[in-house]
Amino acid sequence: MNMSWIWRKVTALPVGRICRRLMQPGMIPIFISMPQPKSVAESSQALFPDEGGETILNMRKQLLGNQSFFSDLTATMHKVGQYHDIHDDWFQFLYLVTRLAKPMVVVETGVFAGLSTAFILQAIKDNGRGRLVSVDLPAENVIVGSTDRMHDSALPPGCDPGWIVPPALKVNHSLVVGNSQEVLPRVFEKHRAIDVFIHDSLHTAAHQSFEYAIAWSRLREGGILLSDDIFWSPAFHEFCRKHRKPYLHVVEGRGAVRK
Repeated sequence: MNMSWIWRKVTALPVGRICRRLMQPGMIPIFISMPQPKSVAESSQALFPDEGGETILNMRKQLLGNQSFFSDLTATMHKVGQYHDIHDDWFQFLYLVTRLAKPMVVVETGVFAGLSTAFILQAIKDNGRGRLVSVDLPAENVIVGSTDRMHDSALPPGCDPGWIVPPALKVNHSLVVGNSQEVLPRVFEKHRAIDVFIHDSLHTAAHQSFEYAIAWSRLREGGILLSDDIFWSPAFHEFCRKHRKPYLHVVEGRGAVRK
């Protein structure tokens, strides 16, 4: 364990975040023992060791060079009057995982503005195959345990989940509205085997544990389970320990594990 990295990590935290850690004493051992975060390229290479670094680099270049895609996102944000960081490394990672996994079916929970959705759909388009099924309980008001820590904690008036997704990408997309605990069983009745699952909905331990378990049961061997906000509860860490699967700490506060 790299104690100097842990010390740098703790001392770099904002005071508010340190206080939240102390208010969740059960998370302190997890925070101390977590793997060091990896970059987008490192995480992608670790999940797909048979892919060359040059392949990953070229895919990332293809995304970052897609001026039409980024212009569409920016124009829509400007029209709605709500702005998000479209260059977040997490979105690039979602794009790369989708390109490298070449999935037929991706399932995500938690859409909100739809930035993750947009990057996944762009990857599906660039792959020339696949479909994304998104599950979302619209954040018409602040949702405690989900959107309450976000800068924009509710959907803009008159906007549906995924409002930022370019219309041209929606041909490979299905949006299912509802609580994932009620909706996911029906989704997995239709899609009995999936390739990638992304959790980004309610971050309570019970809800995360439910989503991880039901998605894992439908993931193909070699499939990828991804999760945002893995330090909001111990659920992700306990899940990986139960299945004896080492996980990647991607970028900052996100996790990835391969079945």
